[in-house]
Amino acid sequence: MVSARSERVAASAGYLLLGAAATALPATILAFAPGGVLAMLAKSMIPEAFADAWMSAARGCSMGIAPTFAGAVVAQRALWIGLVAPRA
Repeated sequence: MVSARSERVAASAGYLLLGAAATALPATILAFAPGGVLAMLAKSMIPEAFADAWMSAARGCSMGIAPTFAGAVVAQRALWIGLVAPRA
């Protein structure tokens, strides 16, 4: 169990080390956790799903990935052509 003191020390260290970091660094750090979840899915759950019903698993993966990818492309294009301002 983590003590309250160690949490305060970790939060202070993180603020001091990353307070003046470029905007790409926090985004990279925040992308690390979803990557871990995807790695867990790829290692344990996806092979089991494909073993039992590979066609429906493939359709489900495609239907989940396609809108996510399309949303990312639309958001990037909106930033690129200036429809929205980047966050500061």
